[in-house]
Amino acid sequence: MAKKLRKSFGNVNAPSVSVLKDLIDTQNKDTIRGWCLKYAKNKMLPIFEQHCPATVGRETR
Repeated sequence: MAKKLRKSFGNVNAPSVSVLKDLIDTQNKDTIRGWCLKYAKNKMLPIFEQHCPATVGRETR
């Protein structure tokens, strides 16, 4: 059964996307999880901290 394509921005058939999909398919879940966490920490967290300074350093439960 073929995987159902999801909506995305850009062209899912672009060569760069194809290379990335092939790379992801060869990695285990722990590696991909590490990539995602590192990206979020380095790229997304600084933006969040800039726009929501009152929540920085607060613990949530």
